[in-house]
Amino acid sequence: MTSVTLTSGETLDVNYFCTSVPASLGISLPTFWFESSPAHGVVDFLGVQTALAETHARNSCSYDPANFGWSARLPASETDFYTGFLPLLQAIDREHEEKIFVGWEGGIAPALNHIISAPQGVRALILFDPSPEGIEWADLRRTNNWTTEQMLEFRGVDLAGRLSLARIILTLAIPW
Repeated sequence: MTSVTLTSGETLDVNYFCTSVPASLGISLPTFWFESSPAHGVVDFLGVQTALAETHARNSCSYDPANFGWSARLPASETDFYTGFLPLLQAIDREHEEKIFVGWEGGIAPALNHIISAPQGVRALILFDPSPEGIEWADLRRTNNWTTEQMLEFRGVDLAGRLSLARIILTLAIPW
């Protein structure tokens, strides 16, 4: 856990996990940074991070975004769950090391945003389970031979259901 200072001047406690391969191995390769949706974090990547370190002598890092896991709640003045990423790099003194971003599903957009906002030292981007915005409804449209209007109606109902589920989970305050 480390405290980071956001661009607004407010602070945010961010939970992170980085593996560190011993420098005695003489290996200086880019660090993998895992990124996912705001509902995933350190625990989701722990196994792959351990395997990368133990089997392949590779450093990797992951973190819990604001409002998830052991990270603090996002200050009311902020709207982006990933606003703490660049300050996190600074706080743990990893902003100048070479990085490989691994974007998993909902983490693809944040990984791309990190690369655009701080391209120095980025060596690669790996995408897992990418799907363009809305492709799931477009697939249903083709499968069910829906009109655009039918697809958009289903999309609205589907998103409302997801929002209700997220509100229930947040109300119970149980991180998954």
